[in-house]
Amino acid sequence: MAKETIHRGKKKFVADVLWTIQLKNRTLAVTQTPLLTPFDSQMYRSGLCALLERRWYDAHEDLEHVWRQCTGDDRLFLQALIQGAVCLEHRHRDNQRESWGQLRKAREKANRIPSFFMGIHLDEWLAALHELDPQSPKEKWPTPQLEPALERWIFEKTAD
Repeated sequence: MAKETIHRGKKKFVADVLWTIQLKNRTLAVTQTPLLTPFDSQMYRSGLCALLERRWYDAHEDLEHVWRQCTGDDRLFLQALIQGAVCLEHRHRDNQRESWGQLRKAREKANRIPSFFMGIHLDEWLAALHELDPQSPKEKWPTPQLEPALERWIFEKTAD
């Protein structure tokens, strides 16, 4: 474990860094001491884990806590992710009209950010939701494609 200076926007933090994950457009640092960024939070990890486990309501709830703390592209990204989860929850409850409405909103937000953002292929997932047959078993419904390092980060930390 090493002491490193971590930059979060205009702020700098010195923390004991256990390890880091290099994503395409960001570096996530896992530290012993909490940092003031929503994407380093347990709530973000928990929300992504719930999404991958097809617990869409839980994913929506956890990610919404993170979304409230974000601005700019980060906020748009989380809104699209949340609305994708809500879309699936509505499909699961056989509420097709609301499901399509949430998917439309998610795609509008996703069109304003890069298709690969924070280690997630958001556009591909939303396109798969558009093609989803609601009659297929829930276990076959699509989950977002994650960069492998991000997926390891989620499941290693939630197993603790």
